[in-house]
Amino acid sequence: MADRVLGDVDDVASLTAFDPKASAGLFVGVSTFEDTRILGVPYAVDDAVDLAHLFTLELGLIPPERAVLLLAGEPRKSASSERLARLIEKGASARTLGSTISTANSKN
Repeated sequence: MADRVLGDVDDVASLTAFDPKASAGLFVGVSTFEDTRILGVPYAVDDAVDLAHLFTLELGLIPPERAVLLLAGEPRKSASSERLARLIEKGASARTLGSTISTANSKN
């Protein structure tokens, strides 16, 4: 039964052509929050940048001009900083959300 299902999935995949021009990506990296009960995520910005770079420039799954990065903080790794510059150079949009992000129900 599993072979039949997997075979069906493969058949469907072969019938539908993937077009990267029809794809878009939103990559969000939030390092700090106003609500002090939420711990910071020091490498969240790096992760968002690195994933955007992977999906756009390395794998070619998303055209760079259809990639948007929303970042709260700066990349910590030099490789991520270089990737961010390359993404912007190739047409990706990067927006800085500020140094901290509010949560909807934050109570300090």
